[in-house]
Amino acid sequence: MWKEELRWNETLIRRYQGRESLWNHRRFLSQWWVQHLLSCEETSLSNESLADLFLSQEIHLLSDCLGAPGDEFGETRVQVELAALYILWISEQDAAVKGKVEERLKSVGSLKEVLARACPEKSRLWTHLLHC
Repeated sequence: MWKEELRWNETLIRRYQGRESLWNHRRFLSQWWVQHLLSCEETSLSNESLADLFLSQEIHLLSDCLGAPGDEFGETRVQVELAALYILWISEQDAAVKGKVEERLKSVGSLKEVLARACPEKSRLWTHLLHC
């Protein structure tokens, strides 16, 4: 059920760009899902990490948002900022997750670079948040 809800949420995020409530709902879903995946990893003998797979999918969503063409209403820019903030939020949930996110982000740049691209006028805020 959680996977279906995450997929539906992603569909809505892609369709209705710049809607903060959709990203907040994704945070709710992701928080539970990541904790579930990490607890499963502790008891699993498998080499394949489901948490890594999930985080790769989230970075792919961010990458898609970064590459989306701009629009006349500024919704694309808001979407990029919300996607970057979501990745920042998810990286702060668990120390193990933070390392995995940073590793996966190499394809699009560091978290600081992504945040600066998303909303350069808030660069001081990003610097503060990343060093707290």
